[in-house]
Amino acid sequence: MSQVMRARRFGETLNRGYLFVLVLAVRLSRWRGRARILSGVMSVSFVEFLILLTVAMWAQITLDRQVSSSRFLLALMPVALYFLNLRVTRSRKFEALEGVYNLLPRWQRLTSLTLFVLAAILILLFSVRYLGIYQRHFRIGYYERTL
Repeated sequence: MSQVMRARRFGETLNRGYLFVLVLAVRLSRWRGRARILSGVMSVSFVEFLILLTVAMWAQITLDRQVSSSRFLLALMPVALYFLNLRVTRSRKFEALEGVYNLLPRWQRLTSLTLFVLAAILILLFSVRYLGIYQRHFRIGYYERTL
């Protein structure tokens, strides 16, 4: 198998996994109708924002360079992610995967929802922990005053 075929297959697997996470987030919502999709998209966008923020902090610590980012860009990033995710929910692949999800046995649906919630909680805890490491490394906030 060529590298191009492997890369294409990997991309398809990532795409399917991403859509599955989006379906799970929509399923976790307690809302009804269109609000259910909107709240699911919002939760996935928030988790993606935390992942991107953590990766950015990790890169800055690793390179030992603090990049100043404007508050406007930090506020714009989750909004952009929200609209990108909202666009994905209107695709046919999303609707098809939601139909496949409905056909799964109950225990598989519950297991996938549980794993999704646990992963989101772990990402949140890791992001909060990494924020403290970031503040200490660059002497920001409370750590700046005590040193």
